[in-house]
Amino acid sequence: MNAEPAVRWCWVLLLVLGGWLPVPGRAEEPVGVDLGGKIAVRATDPVFNRKTGYFETRLTLINRTKRRAFYGPFGVVLRAGGARFEFVHPDGESAQGSYVWVHPAGGGLKPGRRLKPVWLSYTGPRRAKSKPRYLVYGLTAPNRAPVADAGPDFKAAVGERIGLNGAASHDPDGQALRYRWQWLGKPDGSRAALADAQTPAPYFVPDLAGTYRAQLVVDDRIADSAPAAVAVAVQSMRPAARAAGPGSARLIGTAVALDGTASSGPPGASLSYHWRLDRPEGSRAALDDPAARAPRFTADLPGTYTAHLVVNDGVLDSREARVESTAVCASALPPAPVGGTRTQAGGKRPNFVVILADDLGYSDIGSFGGEIGTPNIDRLAQQGLRFNQFYNTARCWPTRSALLSGYYPQQIRMDPPSGPLPAWARLLPRHLKPLGYRSYHAGKWHIFGAPKVVADGGFDHSYQLLDTDRYFSPLTHTLDDKALPKVQAGSGYYATTAIADYGIRWLREHAAQTPDRPFFLYLAFTSPHFPLQALPEDIAAQKDRYTRGWDALRAERWERQRAAGLACGLPPPREPGLAPRYWNSQWQAVLGDGEVERALDWDGLTDIQREFQATKMTLHAAMVSRMDREVGRVLDQIEAMGAGDDTVVFFLSDNGADASILVRGDGHDPAAAPGSAASFLALGPGWSTMSNSPFRRHKVWVHEGGISTPLIVRWPAGIAEPGGVRHTLGHVVDLVPTLLELAGGKPLAPPADTVAPPMAGTSLAAALGRDVGVAHPYVYFSHEGNRALRLDHWKLVSAREDGGAWQLYDLDYDRSELNDLAAQYPDRVKQMADFWQARDAEFKAQANQ
Repeated sequence: MNAEPAVRWCWVLLLVLGGWLPVPGRAEEPVGVDLGGKIAVRATDPVFNRKTGYFETRLTLINRTKRRAFYGPFGVVLRAGGARFEFVHPDGESAQGSYVWVHPAGGGLKPGRRLKPVWLSYTGPRRAKSKPRYLVYGLTAPNRAPVADAGPDFKAAVGERIGLNGAASHDPDGQALRYRWQWLGKPDGSRAALADAQTPAPYFVPDLAGTYRAQLVVDDRIADSAPAAVAVAVQSMRPAARAAGPGSARLIGTAVALDGTASSGPPGASLSYHWRLDRPEGSRAALDDPAARAPRFTADLPGTYTAHLVVNDGVLDSREARVESTAVCASALPPAPVGGTRTQAGGKRPNFVVILADDLGYSDIGSFGGEIGTPNIDRLAQQGLRFNQFYNTARCWPTRSALLSGYYPQQIRMDPPSGPLPAWARLLPRHLKPLGYRSYHAGKWHIFGAPKVVADGGFDHSYQLLDTDRYFSPLTHTLDDKALPKVQAGSGYYATTAIADYGIRWLREHAAQTPDRPFFLYLAFTSPHFPLQALPEDIAAQKDRYTRGWDALRAERWERQRAAGLACGLPPPREPGLAPRYWNSQWQAVLGDGEVERALDWDGLTDIQREFQATKMTLHAAMVSRMDREVGRVLDQIEAMGAGDDTVVFFLSDNGADASILVRGDGHDPAAAPGSAASFLALGPGWSTMSNSPFRRHKVWVHEGGISTPLIVRWPAGIAEPGGVRHTLGHVVDLVPTLLELAGGKPLAPPADTVAPPMAGTSLAAALGRDVGVAHPYVYFSHEGNRALRLDHWKLVSAREDGGAWQLYDLDYDRSELNDLAAQYPDRVKQMADFWQARDAEFKAQANQ
């Protein structure tokens, strides 16, 4: 052996043993693998090789007895392999490496963990075999290098602040990531600089058109990611969009016109428009052409509609522009014009026909969303106007007295009924007579304070049906205030047809005897008021239509109403806890197991109940259908007289559909055919809830379902734009002032020694020309412990069943009366309640004058 190398090794060994010289490749805190026995391995801390992507260490085999390295050091690569590390020589010559388990807590191995026996093989002049146990101390490494993401390429314009957005796919072992951005390329001459280049999201402001390319490298303090790049194509300018629309509130059912423009863009660029509409929950409103410059949509529910516009010049999108439009139910109407109302056609006084249905729900007829076939009434709507905010008094006789007098029934002793009308309370025929009108009545009267239609009411002719418990054989009816014989069973009489027959009779006599004078016909049907009695052929025509139940059919009605602008807000839920006010449990035994006194879930009913309930609605629909046919015969007679264009026809209902279930008249025979004279059925709360869609509650209650009337007005000579919907607030007290204005007249002066208060009603004549608001300072309601007051779009309401507690609703957004605001606005509640109380006291005092 050469002595010189031996001397050198002795010095090295001495220094090592003395601690002055470290073992080659040994770190200050070496990673050790204890192979047991005489052989040991020393390893340095792993270092990441950026070229290979692996961690590398240096291993040295040590003879523990002789305390010297007998082979090495040599390089070893630590390559991540799922749940284990593999030791491999970098030159590829190493045979077997050691496979170790990764600790479950993460990617590293904890000190002292006992591992499986391992062979350590190496290339060299000697071999060493370890014992089957050893320890691994503190070796940790990430599973992989970070992966950088610089984001997708995009486009921008000169002068805009452009933000970049870098990201890394992992953050190994809690290491903080370092981001390094740099330019790969910019347009020649550009001085744009990357600001915050050491953050994930730097920015720059391009100063020249062209392509800017930036590169991102992410470092996890052990390894760098592969570079990621993003390109930003910059043009000279970006189009600027502007979105315009109505700034004030709009009414539901009316079209909203939008207007989009682009104030700039590259010369010669072809602009394209892209609109998007945000709607209130439940709305189906849609833009007619989202790609048009000026699309339109129709607001179908109250709330805020936001239209968003982006303009594209073929390369760049504009910044988003937007415009908001608010849709309301009630108050967004222009005021009625002063003067200029069209009242007479060619200087001739118009004729008037008022057709009043009895207990017809707001949505029963086709033109207000119903599935019942009512082509003649619907023809009136097509040739005229529909009013979707017109009110009644919630009950038969109060509505009829208000309609013909122009006063609230409480002012004239009609609610509750308490004696004759005040001397100053004249009914409509008295006011029309000085203007040359002849007045005719056929049907129900029900004005207790003026019991004789001709003598007290001022009509020239009248057929009065007093018995409303029998459609086929009434016991009491009068002709010109004189009693007629009772109708015999089996005579072929049917009340709805008989009422129309008398109406046609009066019209024919008028045409023959006084053709030069205008006429007023008051056609007051008893249909579809209980009992549900209908002609067999009408019942057959409705067969099987209602087996699907009130829930499904109500939803379909609401959809049609929403599309037509007749529904304002989402429909209220059924109220299964609310029983009909006059329900008597003894009637259950009479009517049978099919009767249901609550508005329950249709699917939860028994088969017997569903069949019985479907039959009742079939009868109701048959009665409405028959009424429509009779209305058609009356209209045909008017046309035959040549008076169609000059006749103003009003169609409405005296209150909402009735939830009552009761037995009167001749009683109910369960064995009789439903709808026949021997049966006595009533609609009940389930179907009444559907009939009053989209509103809440029923006849008698002064919530919207009990007081909302489907008013239709047709006047070919006086309505320039037929087929529309009017949002004008109205009440039955408005009919007398309206007809007098259309006729060019004024109310009669009261009798001597009496003082008449001003009429409560307001003329709606201006609303026939356009959708306008009229001067209605308030609308008052009171019936059998139920109270309400409407001031503008606010409504205060209470019900006896609710303990008389006041509820407050904003009808601009909530005609369904779902969101009680009383607790939120206690001062408003007090002010309105005091106002209602003052009006109530005032009206009672007037009634006693």
